[in-house]
Amino acid sequence: MCPVEKSLLAALGGALALGVPPQAPAVIHAFGAISVNVAEETPPPVGGASGSGVFNAVYDDVSNQLTFHVSWTGLTTNATAGHLHGPAGPGVPAGVQVDLSISGGTSGSHTATVSLSPAQETMLLGGLMYINIHTVTNGGGEIRGQIIEDAATHSFADISLNTAEEVPAPVGAPTSTGSLDVAYNSTTQQLTYGVSWSGMSSAVNAMHFHSPAAPGFSSPPAVGITGHPTGTAGTMAGSATLTPSQGTDLLNGLMYFNIHTVNNAPGEIRGQLVGGVTVPAELSVFQAN
Repeated sequence: MCPVEKSLLAALGGALALGVPPQAPAVIHAFGAISVNVAEETPPPVGGASGSGVFNAVYDDVSNQLTFHVSWTGLTTNATAGHLHGPAGPGVPAGVQVDLSISGGTSGSHTATVSLSPAQETMLLGGLMYINIHTVTNGGGEIRGQIIEDAATHSFADISLNTAEEVPAPVGAPTSTGSLDVAYNSTTQQLTYGVSWSGMSSAVNAMHFHSPAAPGFSSPPAVGITGHPTGTAGTMAGSATLTPSQGTDLLNGLMYFNIHTVNNAPGEIRGQLVGGVTVPAELSVFQAN
């Protein structure tokens, strides 16, 4: 039994011993590297459309927050809107459920966090929601991608990113903070994440997963994050494939996330990926619906 599975069993057992109904731990649901393309659009777009995009997201089923990052390129004309639509399976159109506040050129990217209603959560987790990017030429939608959940086996919710965990300590006494959600599939070794930060002392110039290192120790970057915003506050989501050794580090509590800034190049806020949970099939009754 892995350490994170033991932590879940201990928490549930303690609650039962006290006569308190066990509360489902937050489970981070992963939607990694979703293709957004012309072929899935219904009806088919006009104007010789050949654009494409990629959508990454994580969803916290306790806070009902979906953190996403979408990028697109090669659209026929400027992007005018982007939405989550549902309920609908592939090849079927449906109404707008969530406005993603997307606009921009024929190429671009957008990252944000949105809240879902219980009904929208059901659509998302049931594979009945899709992302649709609209353009001047194709007002009904030019590229679309069905949002299908990854089979994540490990969940790390609300990992605190803070200055106290940094090694060495950041300079200038910054008061910056952040939060990280991670879902990991130990079979495919795909890691999907969503991160937010605020109050940084200066522009963000890098962020990485580092390993192997226990709390209080530092290690080189293991997985780099590209395309992230550089402001003192922001959000980002994405996915990456870990090596077997990196996956082992993650599940043994020997991986941390580090956000670097101009003022603090070694890192300004950091969070150790510990306290995650594995929800075995026999305990699935305790998962949030």
